[in-house]
Amino acid sequence: MPFSLTNTPSTFMSSMNEILKEYIGKFIIVYLDEILVYNKTKEKHLKHLRLVLNILQQEKLLINLKKCTFMKKELVYLGFILSKNGLKMDPKKYRAIIVGMCHGMSLRSRSFIVSQVFTQNSSDILQA
Repeated sequence: MPFSLTNTPSTFMSSMNEILKEYIGKFIIVYLDEILVYNKTKEKHLKHLRLVLNILQQEKLLINLKKCTFMKKELVYLGFILSKNGLKMDPKKYRAIIVGMCHGMSLRSRSFIVSQVFTQNSSDILQA
């Protein structure tokens, strides 16, 4: 993206939504200045990754390899952890909310609230 372009992330997102519209929601997510390619198997992932890279090449768009990551088994993205097991909240993001909400409460009260609100990862939240 040229530096003189205003609203660059939203312009990029609009362009990518148009260019990749056939695949968005199937195995691609575009958000602001990022393109995520996701799949359950390595074979499908490589196939779809090649497809996306070919489309970008056809559109004469370049990627910065220094900013790219490939073949990650787990990814923290927008406050969520994405993996082959599904989607879950990043404990680092909601720990501060729970701790602040429970300020002044006993450990037992905090533990009860956390177990009710976030049945998974409650031990991660309470660890100091």
